[in-house]
Amino acid sequence: MGVRTALDLSGVNIYDDVLRNVLFLVTLTVSATYLLSGFPFAPLFEEASRLRGLFRISFATFYLLVLWRTKDALPLLYGYKTVRENSKPWTVRAYYFQVVCCVFLLVGLLTDIAAVTLFLSRLVEIERSKKFGLENTIYQLVIVHLPFLGLGEALAVDQIIGFPSILASAVMFNSLFVSVGIMFLSGGFHKMGSDLWQTGEAVGEFLKLPYIRAEPLSGITVSVPDGVSKVFSYGMIVAQLSLLFSVVNKYAFLLLCIVFIGFAMSAFLFVDLSFIGQVLLAVFGLLGGSVALHITSYPALSLLSSVNATPFTLIALFINTIGLVTIFRPDLVVGTPIRTLSRLFSGHNAPVMPFNEHHYFGVHTFRLLYETEDGTKTPVLEVFDEDGWQKQFFFPRCYETCVWSVTDFCLDQYDGASGGGDNIPEIKDLCYTGLLTTGNQTGTVYLQIKIYNRDVEEYINSDWHTLGRCEFNSENANWELLNQPPRIENHPRLSFASEFKNA
Repeated sequence: MGVRTALDLSGVNIYDDVLRNVLFLVTLTVSATYLLSGFPFAPLFEEASRLRGLFRISFATFYLLVLWRTKDALPLLYGYKTVRENSKPWTVRAYYFQVVCCVFLLVGLLTDIAAVTLFLSRLVEIERSKKFGLENTIYQLVIVHLPFLGLGEALAVDQIIGFPSILASAVMFNSLFVSVGIMFLSGGFHKMGSDLWQTGEAVGEFLKLPYIRAEPLSGITVSVPDGVSKVFSYGMIVAQLSLLFSVVNKYAFLLLCIVFIGFAMSAFLFVDLSFIGQVLLAVFGLLGGSVALHITSYPALSLLSSVNATPFTLIALFINTIGLVTIFRPDLVVGTPIRTLSRLFSGHNAPVMPFNEHHYFGVHTFRLLYETEDGTKTPVLEVFDEDGWQKQFFFPRCYETCVWSVTDFCLDQYDGASGGGDNIPEIKDLCYTGLLTTGNQTGTVYLQIKIYNRDVEEYINSDWHTLGRCEFNSENANWELLNQPPRIENHPRLSFASEFKNA
C-alpha cells in the first residue's frame, strides 16, 4: 500500500460544523429516498438501453486511453523499486489485466463478466497505488456501477449472441446518479468555505492557471472580467449544490446537465484535466440523455412515497452511505475500515475539495533533465515546457499532480524537522519515471522547479531553479539536494487538511 499520512482536522476550520451536519443529514435522507423509491432513473432504465450501450463504449474507450497513457507512470503509482525490481508482480499484472477487461467491455463481449473483473482488478491497483486523486474517485465511482448497468443489452456482441445481463439493475442506474450528485455536493459545499470562491475570483484565476492549460492553448493568457468571474464562480457553487436535488423537476435537471456537459468539455479542451472531463461528459450524456429522450416517461413525484426495494438496493445504500460519511464526516472514519471500504466501493477517500486556495498559490512545477555521458542535460518526461506551461495533452493527471509531491518536498525544507524526508521516495519515483523515458535504468536525473503564485507573467518569465539530482545505479537511488527552494511564507498547503501529501 502507498504511504499515507493521517487526516488531521484539529484546528483546521474547513467547514462550519452545524451546516456540515445539517447538509449531511438532509443528503442522507434524500439519497436513501431516491434509492428506496427508484426515483427518478429506475423507471427509465429499460428505455435507455441504447444510451447505456453508448456509455459503455465511451467509458471503455476513455479508460483504455487512461491505462495506455499511464503505463509509463507505473513508478509514480507503485514506487520505482516495485517496478525496477518487479517485487510485486501481481500488482503490475492486475494493472495490465484491466486492459483486457476494457477490450471486452468495449465490444460488449461477456460484458457483465468483464465489468466485474475490471472492478476486481482495479481494487488491487487502488490498494497498491501511492496516488489517489479526484480522477480516481470518478473512475471508481463509475467502475463500481458498471456490472449492474446492463451494458451488454445494446450495441454489443452479447446482444447479438443472446448472452444475458444477469446483474442488470434499475436501482443501480439510480445509484450512479446519486453517487455523482453526492460528489458534486461535496465540491460545492467546500467551495463555500474558500475565500477565492466567496469573492467570485475562482473561475477567473482557474482559467489563468498555466500548469493545467491545454497544450494547444499554451502561451495564451486569459483575462476574465471580474463580473463574469463572479457569475461563473457563484453559478458553479449553486449548480454543484443543486444537482442532487434538481431531479424533482426534469427541466431543472436537464439545464444542469447542459451546464455540467459544458464544464466537462472545458476540462479537456481549454484546460487539460484528462480524463476527468471525458468521463464526466460520458456520465452526463447518459443521465441527461436518458431524461431528454424519454421525457414523457419521467416519473411523477408521487413515486418518492413508494418503496421499491430489491437486493440491489442494499448494495446501493451501502455504496452511497459510506461515501457520504467519508466526505462529510471524515473525522468518524479516519483510521477505520470504513475509510478503506469507501475508497474501494464509493471512490471517496476524503472530502472533494478541488481548485481551492492550494491550487492557486505557491504551486511548484517541475522539469527533469537527464545527464548524458558527455555531461549534456536533456529534458525528459516533459510535463511542462521550458516556460512552465503544461506540455502534455490528453494525459492522465498522475503526471501533472506530481507538482504536489514536489511542492510538499519543498515546503518540508522550511520547518527543519523532516527536511523533506517524507517526500523523498516520491521524488525518486518521479526522477525514475523520467529516466525510463530514455530507455535506461541507470543514470542521473536533475530536478528543477518553478513557483506559480497567481502571477502568470512572473511565473513564465522566471528561471528554472535546480533543486537536486537523483543518481540511479544498479542497486539503489541516491538523492542529493543541491539548492534550497525559494521560501514561501504562509503557504496554503501548510494548513490544508488532506490525507495524501501528494494528492
